[in-house]
Amino acid sequence: MVSFALAQVGKRYVYATSGPNTYDCSGLVAAAYAKVGIKLPHQSEQIAAKGRRVPSGQWMPGDVIHTSGHVAIYIGGGKMVEAANPSSGVRVAPVRGGTAYRFL
Repeated sequence: MVSFALAQVGKRYVYATSGPNTYDCSGLVAAAYAKVGIKLPHQSEQIAAKGRRVPSGQWMPGDVIHTSGHVAIYIGGGKMVEAANPSSGVRVAPVRGGTAYRFL
């Protein structure tokens, strides 16, 4: 799932899309998890509501980082892959806070 998300880096952000050529934040997370057989909703708040909260310091690659109105996938080393916005697209970025949730 992390490998799938990283393979999308450089693709465009388009609101309400979930691939294969464009993604929004929840579309990227849902598409990545679908690759491992986990169906998640295409909405950031609903994604967070379905996971198990992970305490800070125990995050693992694949955990979903949620901030208000946004989700990304933690890849380790203080970094995440996200469908950021129309000007940045899908990218790897430093974690900027949030709460992590686990689905595996």
